[in-house]
Amino acid sequence: MDRFIGRSIDRALATLLGRNADTDPQPFSSGGLEAIAMDALLVTAAEDGLDTGPHDLATRIREDDEATYSGPLVTYIVQRLIAFRSTFKEAAITVVPTELQLTKTDAGRARARSMIDDLTYHCGSHQESGNANPAQPYRAHVVQTMVTATLAKNATSPLNKYADSLTSTYMEGPRAQEREVPALMLALVVTAIHAVLMEWSRNSKDHFSGNNVEGAFRSHLVMLNALKDRKPLYYHRLTHDLFQAATGAQPLATHGLSNEEIIAATAWDAITEDDDDDGGQPSI
Repeated sequence: MDRFIGRSIDRALATLLGRNADTDPQPFSSGGLEAIAMDALLVTAAEDGLDTGPHDLATRIREDDEATYSGPLVTYIVQRLIAFRSTFKEAAITVVPTELQLTKTDAGRARARSMIDDLTYHCGSHQESGNANPAQPYRAHVVQTMVTATLAKNATSPLNKYADSLTSTYMEGPRAQEREVPALMLALVVTAIHAVLMEWSRNSKDHFSGNNVEGAFRSHLVMLNALKDRKPLYYHRLTHDLFQAATGAQPLATHGLSNEEIIAATAWDAITEDDDDDGGQPSI
């Protein structure tokens, strides 16, 4: 049972992060989290062969008394999802005030409010003035710092765990091989920045859930998907740059070099394959 619950949690987290293409996760509504949890339990049961008859696990989850069977399982997984979701806000509480140079003054609160009202907190800066540049959405340094802090802090973090599935949305040339930070993950990151700015501007604390942040999350997801459709190369460069900077990845086939060109540039004749006992180290 422990293995089943563990696999169900893994699937639920993957869904929350948009890694299951057949779902539309709602990470900030209680009903959305419960739907993710129930789906994870039923799909995992089917994958484990526990959905084959009237008395198997999947049938009991679907049909037995909710309070005594499916309810506790769903509640436990929802609690794990909430705990994971809260890590974005916890990181933002540390990162955002420093990155955006916010002060605990009336001026600092007004500055946070202005960033929200102007929707500039995620934008890069003009080189000359240093002011937010709306032509560089999601290029703010605070976004990069937050992506690293939440999605790539260790080997089991999402950008490392799901690296093989984070494929390019830009299918022309060598960029088709470059990995990206997915839109849903990036929307979660930027929503956490938004939440901390809201708290700072009000000098209060709110839960990272429900109506407090659902609107911001949906708006950023719509914006990122529009960016992907209308400016596909910009979107790819943005999300690939975020992936590289966060993970330290440096793919070979990038920036104009094809696999054939990389192979041709290698000094093959100078590579030795001596089968000696020194571990393949070069002789001195």
